Formats: sequence, structure tokens, C-alpha cells
Amino acid sequence: MSATAEDPIAQLAESWGIPLQHGGDTPMGPYLYREQRAMLATDQEALAYAARAMLAFTRARRSDPLIRHVAGSIAAGIPPNRPTDVARALLDWSRRMLRYVPDPLGLELVADPIYTLHSGFGDCDDLGVVLGSLGAAVGLRVAYTYGPMAGGREHVFPLFLLDGAWRPADPTAPGMPLGAWPPGFRIREQLEV
Repeated sequence: MSATAEDPIAQLAESWGIPLQHGGDTPMGPYLYREQRAMLATDQEALAYAARAMLAFTRARRSDPLIRHVAGSIAAGIPPNRPTDVARALLDWSRRMLRYVPDPLGLELVADPIYTLHSGFGDCDDLGVVLGSLGAAVGLRVAYTYGPMAGGREHVFPLFLLDGAWRPADPTAPGMPLGAWPPGFRIREQLEV
């Protein structure tokens, strides 16, 4: 594969030596695929990869017509000077409309947010990149963070810059309010879109 300057997803895949796979003739688009040496809940390399793939997908998809349509429909009626209300509406929508399903054993898959919108499911990076892309599409500043939670399990999710501070928005944690950090979470790295 030869990456071009216009294709940040292909650039990321090429820089990591990851084959870029496509969803065939479906409208579901590409996804990044990487085999792990071992399926470990604390595999830091897999989460570093996932966060960078999420960043590339968000940069590539924040202006996509489908992403903008979904984000605009969710944010419709919320005044633009109320970004926290917009972020909360996006988070609530993603929790209602998308289901958490783990990746197959031994694989780390990071799906294009278009694919996840069509399928309606994914793991933490898939659901997080949908939420982050929706936020970026309506003008919110977005970052992704990853690290261990209490018990050592690694996790990745988006952050929104609201009222001058980065606030977590975890689409996989029903009942956890916007701005609440997962119990015992420690930031390993934060990547801004």
C-alpha cells in the first residue's frame, strides 16, 4: 500500500506496518487490523495502537457527510454556546444506539466510525472513535486517552475540552456521567485530534 498525504488512515497503517483491510463492496469502509502476540487485557502496545488509529479515523471522518448528519441531528436544538450539553447529548446517544462487543480473541480491530455506525457495535476503541468523531463534527475539541483502570485492565476512550478542562466521555460505561473518570484510571498518554 502506498499512503498519500490526503489519506491519514493509510498513513497511520503504513507507519505501523499494518495491512489496511476493506469491508469489500459494502459501504462500511476500511478498518485497521493488527494481530497481537498474545491477548492480554494489559497489552499497552495494543492500546497505543488503538488510540493512534482512533486519532487518524477522527481526523479523516469528522467532515464525512454521514458523521456530520448524525452529529447534527443529535445536537439539533442545543444552543451552540452550550458545548457541555452537546457533549452530553452525543454521549447519551452513543450509549443508547451502540452496543459493546469485544474484539475476537487474539486480534485488535479498530473500526472506521462509519462501519461502527452501520453495524451498531464494537469494543471500547470502536465506540470511542464514533463518539469522538461525532464531537469533532460539531466543533468540539477531542482527544483520546488510554491507560490502566483499577484491577489493571487497559482502557481507551475520548475526552472533550469543556470549560477549559479535558472531560472523559466513556461510551462503554452506562451510568457514568460525562466528566467522570473510570475508577482507578491512570493516563498513559493523551492524544489530541
